Amino acid sequence: MKVRKQYLEETGTRMEDTRDFINFARDIKGVEVAVLLREEDDGIRVTFRSRRKDVSKIARKFNGGGHRLASGCFLKGIGLEEAKRKVLEVLKANF
Repeated sequence: MKVRKQYLEETGTRMEDTRDFINFARDIKGVEVAVLLREEDDGIRVTFRSRRKDVSKIARKFNGGGHRLASGCFLKGIGLEEAKRKVLEVLKANF
């Protein structure tokens, strides 16, 4: 899932209002790993959630952290599509 700054501006929403979106994706039957990409001024904030997979190892590959089932990282200086490509590449290689 991704949240663009434009979406927030159009709806009068704040970035902190989107933090729990990740749980909606994780709760879908059959989803192993949920990823939320949030566009910020200087990069992309990435949140990982899972019920079984160790997503902390994915976050660490991007200098992030967290714990086994809930982790995150910040990808500085890149856009949403590049962040999506990089994250999916690492996820596919590790799961």
